[in-house]
Amino acid sequence: MWLSVQSNYGLHVSVVMALSHPKKMSAIEISRILGLSRPFTLKILRLLKNGGIVRAIRGKDGGFTPAKRLCEITLFEIILSFEDLNKYERYKQRQSRCFSIECPMHSFWSDITDQIFSKLKSTTLQTLVDFYAQKGVTHDELRKNQWFQKTA
Repeated sequence: MWLSVQSNYGLHVSVVMALSHPKKMSAIEISRILGLSRPFTLKILRLLKNGGIVRAIRGKDGGFTPAKRLCEITLFEIILSFEDLNKYERYKQRQSRCFSIECPMHSFWSDITDQIFSKLKSTTLQTLVDFYAQKGVTHDELRKNQWFQKTA
């Protein structure tokens, strides 16, 4: 399964916001941390907002924040903001046979896809925040050193 550039950055933006939670983040701050242009960051944030992943707060003290508790937002949900993952399910249903015989490759790819989806559905933003905390990465370190940009 391949992710688009937008999906990949959607995951990165979501993690950066999760690491700063409960503080709101501006699009400028997110774009600086990830080394993205402001217009591209705003596009990613708009898609995440439409997907119910982030909430935009207007005004002088506005910004972006996760729309739900971090333990309720899965990587699968984030990717759904950018990708039509149902295409994999349609592919599995439509392509179970090649040349009128059972095709072992379809079974193989179907199993792998199911495993990937299972992992994406069971991994939350809180899981990733905990992982980064174990590595000693904090929101302040992101701001100072642009750690995320170096490893992305």
